[in-house]
Amino acid sequence: MPLAIDQARAYHSAAITSFRGMFASRCNYDIAQGVDNTRQWRSGVLEQSWRMGGASAAEVAALEAFRADESLDVVRASTTEVYATDSVPADAVVYFRGVDDHAGALTKYVRVEPYANP
Repeated sequence: MPLAIDQARAYHSAAITSFRGMFASRCNYDIAQGVDNTRQWRSGVLEQSWRMGGASAAEVAALEAFRADESLDVVRASTTEVYATDSVPADAVVYFRGVDDHAGALTKYVRVEPYANP
């Protein structure tokens, strides 16, 4: 996970540098990680999400965690898609499990984990 965080921070820093004066009350980034068809590990930022409106499952789960425990200052929330019948972590909340016409078996889940500085 630290690689994804480092990549998102680098992307954010580059964006702030490129768009002087930009302000976003909420910034999150879509990261893809996995192996390609040659079994080479890949990781990178797909896109930023600086939009108004709609929330991702991770954002909703984080808000629920803050509401459930007012002593929290920070949480680490993530959404994951797996394109196989991989097992889902015991603490995950599955919000979709089915078959996509193009990708096949698909499971989407969200997790909220304790946060600690890497």
